[in-house]
Amino acid sequence: MGKGLRLSVSGNITFLKNKVISLAEDLKETGGYLSRTFANNGSAEARSIPGYPVGSFYGYIVEGLYQDSADIAKSPDASSLGSYRPGDFKFKDVNGDSVITSADRTVIGNPSPKFIYGGTIEADYKGFSLSVDVGGVQGNDVFRTWASLESPFQRVNYAAFQTSAWHGEGTSNWVPILSQQDRFNYNGSTYNIENGSYFRIRNLQLGYSFSNKLIDRWGMRSLRLYINEQNLKTWKHNYGYSPEFTGDATAFGFDFAGGALPRITTFGLNVTF
Repeated sequence: MGKGLRLSVSGNITFLKNKVISLAEDLKETGGYLSRTFANNGSAEARSIPGYPVGSFYGYIVEGLYQDSADIAKSPDASSLGSYRPGDFKFKDVNGDSVITSADRTVIGNPSPKFIYGGTIEADYKGFSLSVDVGGVQGNDVFRTWASLESPFQRVNYAAFQTSAWHGEGTSNWVPILSQQDRFNYNGSTYNIENGSYFRIRNLQLGYSFSNKLIDRWGMRSLRLYINEQNLKTWKHNYGYSPEFTGDATAFGFDFAGGALPRITTFGLNVTF
């Protein structure tokens, strides 16, 4: 770049697109799909269905919350899923039969990103060096199980977004009533689906190499100081500590409230005699 500045930039990107074409013949007896279920008797479910991406999230579509008894009376009967009341989820009648049953579940999310990318920037200037490594994914969904399945609405610690929960007509049309007895809300749905896209500064290192003129008098061939930050910053959209989760080939992208990704700061001194 001139005047002692050197700059190096590199990057990579991988585009992903997958669709299940067909499955083994014996799966026809189970409905023609491969299913993996987790939490609360299967409320968190991944299905591999011909025509859809591998491990697609499966559940109900939330159209809002029941606001009063009149709202319940004019809506499709959902009693097959359990007892419900104002403040509980209002699920969409997908098949149009005027009742809400397990048959109204559908594909509600795709755990596979549209693309994965990364890059590195390195700069040197008069003994100073800077290295930045970044990466991220775009276009995938994650299925949040905490604060939504098992026992998320009981009187214990709540997630911050649950402070806006329904507590009377018109108070919320998305976050259900906080009550352990309302197990109707434990059914996996679009309430669990979050944007899994993120961008992360994976590594940043700043260093300084002393000039030979200065270190020769100390009998050194080289002397370098540096500070390194790992997992410096992640920009994400989901509520969990991290947007990345473990899984396997047919079930992945489930957020079971794992621990936060630690930021690691390292100081270093490299000396060569």
